[in-house]
Amino acid sequence: MKKSLLAVSLAAIMFASCNESNPVDEVQDPVTTYSLVTQEGQAPVISKTTYNYLFDRIKSLVVVSTEDLRVNASSTETFSTDKFKYWSGVARFDDVIFNVVMMGGKDVTGTGGQITDLNCYLTTAVFSPSEKIEGYPVSKPVSTLGYYPVMTYDFNGANVRTFWPDMTFRGETTTTISGTNPFSTNDIEYRVVMNLNNNGNYTADVFFLKARFAEAMKVSLNIALRGLPVVFDENGFSISAPANISPETIGDGGFLTNDSYKFDSFEMKSSVDMTQVEIDYTVMSRFVGHFEGKCVVLPSEE
Repeated sequence: MKKSLLAVSLAAIMFASCNESNPVDEVQDPVTTYSLVTQEGQAPVISKTTYNYLFDRIKSLVVVSTEDLRVNASSTETFSTDKFKYWSGVARFDDVIFNVVMMGGKDVTGTGGQITDLNCYLTTAVFSPSEKIEGYPVSKPVSTLGYYPVMTYDFNGANVRTFWPDMTFRGETTTTISGTNPFSTNDIEYRVVMNLNNNGNYTADVFFLKARFAEAMKVSLNIALRGLPVVFDENGFSISAPANISPETIGDGGFLTNDSYKFDSFEMKSSVDMTQVEIDYTVMSRFVGHFEGKCVVLPSEE
């Protein structure tokens, strides 16, 4: 099955300027995304953060900086790393090659604080939903070069991870009917749209796109579980639904409550870097579903 991915060519967009005595070949990409900051003894902190990536393409060095990393309720930090190595790679999918910029360093401390264990992918190989949902336009990080950052690092002892609150996960869903008649499909997409405006009381709308729970279910549905609580911690994020919740189905008439597909349970847990999730749910006390998938294709993955 073809999967929709975003593609931008770094080589086509980067610019260069040079002269014989002082060659310069630099490009910078300010990327606005979200940061999750966790540290022992303190509540997790979510903030919208702009990271600037300044590339020296002659020496293959990069400087990462920001002026708006929020590490607690009252403190916003500014930092700039020392120069450290970056390299280019590719993510291959459906016979299409996507550019990936990779960088990392054990200690890249520059100014503003200690920055250690930094690992980052700047990638365009990100899944987009194949179904449009009225009122939910797809949002993306703000980036000159079109990149999604997948970055983790430690800042003055706190752990920081980047993520984006509009993610579409694809992979394999397996369902059984009361423990029998297993059915597997790669067609179902799980889109997660988070509302991060209410500090500490975060919610998410979870959409099942092209959902089928059994082979005999010939017509797929778009299903919504909206307003679910989101919890962030050192393990990433988790989303769960109250017991016996009625979903909404999405059609020409918009969102309609549908008691025919009542969820007995729903739980989603992310990986530490928040690029993968596992989902378990039970529908109508009958269909038991399990999903494992990702929202981004990283280098070396097929």
